[in-house]
Amino acid sequence: MSEEKRSLIKVINYALEEFGLFTKAKCNTKVKERFNENNSGEEILNYAVTSGIPPGTAECSRCKKEFPTSEFKYYQSRIDGQGYLMRSNALCGECNKKEQNERKEVFDRDEHKIPPKPEKGSICPSCGRSWENNWHKHHTEEDGFLEWQCSNCNMAWQNNRNPKKFKDTE
Repeated sequence: MSEEKRSLIKVINYALEEFGLFTKAKCNTKVKERFNENNSGEEILNYAVTSGIPPGTAECSRCKKEFPTSEFKYYQSRIDGQGYLMRSNALCGECNKKEQNERKEVFDRDEHKIPPKPEKGSICPSCGRSWENNWHKHHTEEDGFLEWQCSNCNMAWQNNRNPKKFKDTE
């Protein structure tokens, strides 16, 4: 690779990072390392280019208040159709802290009744499918730990929560 191309690549890398267009995701670090090692330059197509956090405000799903989008957490390698990072959590910072504390209390309280995490390939008790990825502790504040669930069931449950869980914020 010519010195001119190397200089251009350094400028592009700097610009992408400086202006928040290049995410700090681990997958991008690996891409950058491969690109710098490989003189062909083909790997540059694997960069996750983004416009960063979307502008404006968003509603917290728990307290129902509007907050600047900077108050939420975002995936570093998931980008929506308009080029913005996707929110990883629909809770504002304060509600997220409250929920994490509630989870910790439940798991500390139920520590004695939580079985070991299922092996990869075990059957999810909620959907009956074999699951190879991450397992999640399905719980409610009232009932405590219920069972281990696959990610699909966990997300389905999160998206269809019982409104009673948030009755104190309505």
